Amino acid sequence: MQPAMVDGHKALLQMYYGGRGKDGPVRTSAKPHNAALMTQALAEALVTKLNNTGHHAEVCELLADETSTIHDSLVDIGEA
Repeated sequence: MQPAMVDGHKALLQMYYGGRGKDGPVRTSAKPHNAALMTQALAEALVTKLNNTGHHAEVCELLADETSTIHDSLVDIGEA
């Protein structure tokens, strides 16, 4: 979660992983529908990788429909 000011008060915002940008930084979004969907195993591997590089990451559950692409490798999400 990232701190932000909301109505003059500090609040924590949940940010969702969206992949890597063209120049390399992690893309995030406060909107869950912009999150990169992935398997539980991939999410756990990504959390480990991000936490080891100074980010704070946690696995969360998101729902997807049958037409959604579910990534299953770090290569798929640009992290390899």
